[in-house]
Formats: sequence, C-alpha cells, structure tokens
Amino acid sequence: MRPKNVMTFVFLLLASAVFANPYKAADKRAYYEIKVYRLATSEQVKQVDQFLQNDYLPALHRAGIGKIGVFHPTVNDTAAEKRVIVFIPLRSLDDLNTIEELILTDVRLKEANAYLDAAYNASPYKRIESIVLKAFPLMPSFQPPS
Repeated sequence: MRPKNVMTFVFLLLASAVFANPYKAADKRAYYEIKVYRLATSEQVKQVDQFLQNDYLPALHRAGIGKIGVFHPTVNDTAAEKRVIVFIPLRSLDDLNTIEELILTDVRLKEANAYLDAAYNASPYKRIESIVLKAFPLMPSFQPPS
C-alpha cells in the first residue's frame, strides 16, 4: 500500500471503532420474564404457592430453566390485594415462545388439576401479568446476591 492509502485505511478503521455501537456486534444480554400473580385471598396465595412449588417450577427446571425466584412482597402486608412475583431467567428471547408450550406438554404438570382446571368463578388468582426485560449493557446477566 502507498502511504496515502494506508492513512485512509487507518482513518477509516479508527472512525469505525469510535462511531460503532460496542453492543451491537456481540450483544449477549440476557432476557428475563417477571410474572406477577395478583391475588385476593389467602386461599389463592396458598393455591398459587402449591402450584408453583409442586408443579410449575419443577416443569421449568425440566425444561432447562434454572435459578428461578419466587417472592412475596411484605411492604403492604395488610393490603386487600396480595401478590406473588416469579422471576424467570430466559436463555434467549425465543424461550418466551417455547416455555409455555413445553410446560403445557409436560406430563407431570398435567397433574396440577386443582389449579389448571379451576372453575371460572373459583380462579386461583385475580390476574397474571407478564413483564419481559432485557439486561443492561454493562451487566449482561443477573448475578444472585452472595
């Protein structure tokens, strides 16, 4: 290369390094699903807890999803509405499409008849919300507290 072309090449290389998005090429950030179960009674809390502990979480583990968190907020413990929050780390965004299918086809999960087959007027929850999050660029995956 002649000096003029080398300088042009170096300039273009530096410019691309400065203006390129550092996260675009190797964006390995994780995704998370947060499910919020909104409940009215202590009986609903008990039903959801039993379903999560005995059926849903083991099915997620069998599907290859690990380190799931289940939380009961206690800030407003006397509130009329109770909540159970489930944190599910996803291996990829595609897991959103396949998790429910895997869980619905899980033979052992079908034994959760009291929860899954509840009558419309005796639902084990008032509402379920599902929130999908993407990890921050500088913390691409969650770190459980030590």
